[in-house]
Amino acid sequence: MRAVLATQTGSPSRPNEDWAAIAPNALVVLDGLSAPAGDVSGCRHGTPWYVRQLGLRIMVGLPDPATTPDEALHSAIQTVANLHSGSCDLSHLGTPAAAVGILRIAENQVDHLVLADIAVLLRTVTGTRVHTDTRVDHVAQAERSAVFQHPLGTVSR
Repeated sequence: MRAVLATQTGSPSRPNEDWAAIAPNALVVLDGLSAPAGDVSGCRHGTPWYVRQLGLRIMVGLPDPATTPDEALHSAIQTVANLHSGSCDLSHLGTPAAAVGILRIAENQVDHLVLADIAVLLRTVTGTRVHTDTRVDHVAQAERSAVFQHPLGTVSR
C-alpha cells in the first residue's frame, strides 16, 4: 500500500478539523464538519477534539480482520459519545460530526467505507476505482443553491 496524506486548515484563525492516520494495513481520513463561527453546538469539546477521538478509536478497531470497517466506525462513535456523557448535548443539531473514509487491506481482501464527501481511490492491476458517497449531494439542495447565488467572501457566503 502506498498512501500520502496532506491536510490544511480552512482558515488560519481556526484549528484544523481534519484528521488522518496510516497504519501498515489501513488508513482513516476524517473531515470534520465546521460549524459557523459563533454558533453554539451543545458540545464543549469542539470538532477538532471530536475527530481526534473518533479517528484514534476507529484505528483501534481495524487490525482485527473479524471487525468490518462499519463495525469499527460504529464502536468508535459509541465510545466517543460516551466520552461526552453528562457534559454535552448530543441531540443538538450543531453537535460535531465528520465525513469518514476508511481503507483496510488484508491478505486477499480490500475493505473500505466512505461516508459523506470523502473519496477513496483504489489503483489495482485492473485500473483505478473510485468509491464515493453521493447522498450528501441530495441534502438541502434548495438551501445550497441559495448560498451559491452569492459571491465567495461576502457576508451571505
